Amino acid sequence: MTGRLDRTKPCIALITAILALSTLDLCAGDINGTVKFKGKPRKPRPMKKLAADTACAAMHDTLPVDEKFVYAESGEAGVVTLGNVFVWVRGGLPETEYEIPAEPVVINQEGCTFVPHVLGIRAGQDLEIRNGDKTAHNVNAQPKRNKGFNNAQPPATRPLIKNFKREEVMVKFACDMHTWMSCYVGVVSHPFYAVTGKDGAFSLKNLPAGEYEVEVWHELLKTQSQTVKVADGEATSIEFLYAKP
Repeated sequence: MTGRLDRTKPCIALITAILALSTLDLCAGDINGTVKFKGKPRKPRPMKKLAADTACAAMHDTLPVDEKFVYAESGEAGVVTLGNVFVWVRGGLPETEYEIPAEPVVINQEGCTFVPHVLGIRAGQDLEIRNGDKTAHNVNAQPKRNKGFNNAQPPATRPLIKNFKREEVMVKFACDMHTWMSCYVGVVSHPFYAVTGKDGAFSLKNLPAGEYEVEVWHELLKTQSQTVKVADGEATSIEFLYAKP
């Protein structure tokens, strides 16, 4: 009978989509890991220069400490886990284009500090820089492979929207008005990156099967890298260990 609604087509489309997603999951693997430090860790240091700025000091009940060396106890004698470590797949990925997220990555200026201190963004993705303080800042981005910028940002103004076109790990941000302020942005051409918390843990999910170079970056320590094999539908565990020289 002509013109009759075929109710099977939506069901077939749904089943096809589910099967496609299942196939993607089965044909992808994860890299899970931890970044640690062996030795006596550097203790967080109070931002003494912040105390000299009355506007910034008024935003804190106690003097904040820097985030150059963030760590937690690991349960192993003489070993701590490291936070604020940028982790990314440096090499081995197939040549393909990955969809760039429409949502921007956000940096805020809170209490005369950049928040977060370490972050990642996709090349071509918008970076939204906010000033949540009641004092003026200037945002000085210092890339080597991308176009830098240095913009004043008074309080209660619209966010700055910026964009880095090329992969670059890492880009330093500073505030020339408040010299203790800094943060670091890893610009990556793919979605396989992470930033560790105090527990030092990271996860790079849904990687195609293959062999990859995974690199870690820490503000005060050198970069390290490992070659890691990923199999379909499996999770591979790795550990990076820094040691005090």
